[in-house]
Amino acid sequence: MPQENIISEIRRELKENIDEKYRKGSIIFFKEKIKPYSVRIPVVRQIARNHFSEIKELDFDKTIAICEELLESGWHEETTIAFAFINCFEKSFNENTINLFEKWIEKYVHNWAHCDDFCPTCVGSLVQKYPQLTERIFSWTDSKNRWMKRASTVTYVLLARRGLFLEEILRTAEKLLHDEDDLVQKGVGWMLKEYTNCDPKPIIAFVDKHKETMPRTTLRYAIEKLPQETKKKLMEK
Repeated sequence: MPQENIISEIRRELKENIDEKYRKGSIIFFKEKIKPYSVRIPVVRQIARNHFSEIKELDFDKTIAICEELLESGWHEETTIAFAFINCFEKSFNENTINLFEKWIEKYVHNWAHCDDFCPTCVGSLVQKYPQLTERIFSWTDSKNRWMKRASTVTYVLLARRGLFLEEILRTAEKLLHDEDDLVQKGVGWMLKEYTNCDPKPIIAFVDKHKETMPRTTLRYAIEKLPQETKKKLMEK
């Protein structure tokens, strides 16, 4: 199916699945202004899956072009589908793909849902493939863009769950530990929490060291999966 036909078909399916009862909730769910069709997320993901076979027949550059057209539209659901499509091409990622991903975060990510959808999967896969990119990810901690800063944390979420990149995770957490943005604080806490799935000891030590000054939001997220007695001790001032 030609590129323009795939996009027009996606938009037709989205319009056919608009749920007016979902509209109000989808708008108030975010502090940021979004532009929704108001299609429920499971339906959006199914629409993306409906086109995976067509997308996989294309080369990487053509898929990028489709994704960018969807992203440029500004529609919330089209962004979700674009990120699902690019994730199908993990094997085509190379070291320079970080330039594309960084541009997309800066230009097209405007809420936590898209940040958390794109970064743990696509950016995380890229970092695992090219560990030297961790310095590039760390540079995002200095960004004035809140989504770039959150991206520097949530990129490690799935990697942390597998016990990878502990040094980078702790370095990032320490750098952003006193950031005033609550979504950055939650990103730090989430990243730390996921590492406790495989090895809680370094995270307990980190939290214990910083618990007097770290934001309570970060602390609560980080210790969420720890035993109750451990959590109680770490919450004590």
